[in-house]
Amino acid sequence: MSLPIRRVTFYKHGLGFFERQGLFVGNELRLEFPRAAMDDVLKSLVVISQTGQVLGLEFETPPDRNPKVSRQPLELSPEQSLTDLIKAFRGRLVRVRAGSETLEGQLIGAELEGEEHLKRGRLSLYLPAEKVVRVLELPQVERVDLLDEGASRDLEFFLRTAATNEERSSALLRLSEGRHDLRVSYIGPAPAWRVSYRLLADSPENAPDPNSREILLQGWGLFDNTLDEDLEKVQLSLVAGMPVSFRYALHQPHTPERPLVEDEERTVEGPIEYQAIHASREPSFIEYERPAPAAAALALRARIDDEVEKSNQAIASGAERGALFAYRIEHPVSVRRGQSAMVPILSARLSGRRELLFNERKQDKNPVASLRFKNTTGLSLERGPVTVLEEAE
Repeated sequence: MSLPIRRVTFYKHGLGFFERQGLFVGNELRLEFPRAAMDDVLKSLVVISQTGQVLGLEFETPPDRNPKVSRQPLELSPEQSLTDLIKAFRGRLVRVRAGSETLEGQLIGAELEGEEHLKRGRLSLYLPAEKVVRVLELPQVERVDLLDEGASRDLEFFLRTAATNEERSSALLRLSEGRHDLRVSYIGPAPAWRVSYRLLADSPENAPDPNSREILLQGWGLFDNTLDEDLEKVQLSLVAGMPVSFRYALHQPHTPERPLVEDEERTVEGPIEYQAIHASREPSFIEYERPAPAAAALALRARIDDEVEKSNQAIASGAERGALFAYRIEHPVSVRRGQSAMVPILSARLSGRRELLFNERKQDKNPVASLRFKNTTGLSLERGPVTVLEEAE
């Protein structure tokens, strides 16, 4: 991906916002994302070109390549790719060079024996022009040219599909011709950021209350770079609270089930048959019995359900945990791929006092020493561990 990440926002519920920005010249820009992030990317992707037009986005589907490979006549295992290739191309037209000979014919197969079958195997080839079957020692075969276009396409498709990274998914951004000042933003899974505090408490000089304390409160934000690239001089924000978020399956194709309407079973009428003639004492007429005539045509009656099955929408909601608050780091942050970092997000002086708290249900013998202070920083103090240093020098 040629556009570098310029802005990152981490949330507390396993989500991140990423914005890429830069200049690009051309009409096609290939983007790559973690396969597990594609649903979120397709749900949230925003592309803005200040100097051109965005035409659309194409992405790989389906995510799993195995069904595509299994539908092909060619399957090569990593351990026995050559022998699998010979079996798959049986009957195909090939050109084989073995030693000083070059032969063209249809591949019949190979006889493989023992563990060292490649050294002892034999390759059989039918030469239609001579109406002869030739047997070649497999170690002598130096080159095999595929003269069958279908075999070449199968092999190219297999190799192209095998080279696809199963952990990554690519998308092709189509743009108008020319120069683009692009901004691409999206959300994706990311580890939740954490916070830890340090609290330094000193007794003020000449204070009338011996329990009064001057407090220095420091906060550090911890985050992880789990992307496949380095973060270099990005604008970083850490958001306290958990905004409502959900997952929606957009990447995986889905074909809804439809009701099956079966044709009405019809019976073909037999020929009209006459029974025996009944003669009366005075036969003035002939009586006979015949079945009711068959209808000339039967109208097809199909029962179609009025309701059509609909796909479910995944909906999630979360309880309010207080107003969102973002810690925006003023200086650019750089973190290498696979590394984590700590950045200072809080440093403030506060006034407080030392107190002893007693709770018989938790500690029935001794009180607990504590520091009480009022948060006058104007910042949201997210939950995290606190290290207290009292009377520090």
